[in-house]
Amino acid sequence: MVAVANRARTGAERVSQWVTLIAAVVAVTLSVLDWLYWGR
Repeated sequence: MVAVANRARTGAERVSQWVTLIAAVVAVTLSVLDWLYWGR
């Protein structure tokens, strides 16, 4: 039972990390595109 709970928590943490990572990549990408667009 504990192992299942730990695995579920680990999975949730991994998903959270992926969401945070993707959000960061999207933010950086938008910032770069914005900089390139307005930097002309």
